[in-house]
Amino acid sequence: MAETHLAEHTGFGLAAVLPHRASAPQAIGAALGLALVAGPHVSASDDLALIGIGPRQWLAYAAQAADDWAEALAARLGEAAAVVDQSGGFRLFALSGAGARAKLQQGLSIDLDPAVLPANAALVSQIAHIGVVVWPREAGWIVAVPRSFAHDLHDWLASA
Repeated sequence: MAETHLAEHTGFGLAAVLPHRASAPQAIGAALGLALVAGPHVSASDDLALIGIGPRQWLAYAAQAADDWAEALAARLGEAAAVVDQSGGFRLFALSGAGARAKLQQGLSIDLDPAVLPANAALVSQIAHIGVVVWPREAGWIVAVPRSFAHDLHDWLASA
């Protein structure tokens, strides 16, 4: 089987971004300097990604974040959206290596074949009956899981 690397990702920032009723998603993208794509898609710049997790709902992700990063994000968005820091509520795992896609495919009910899955697609699904958000990164995948399920998901990912 192809080699897969599993590592917990720490020091990140993760926040729910919910636009106010009168705000268009384009206002959020403009405030953050992103070409925001609606739907289950990752829109990213050098230091920030917005991951579409539902209609008019995104998770903002920063690979490295200061303690006050969510407040700074809220200030950038102004009246366009509400920001709720979720960094403490999730654990993130990075999967990389030639076998990363196959390992994820064992648990996801979504076809990860590059011919089927659009580039920069975001996935909200389940692995081993555990709710996850999955998105691609340069060298593999990030899997976000609620903190209380992180140990179980880690065990599944390590043994699959």
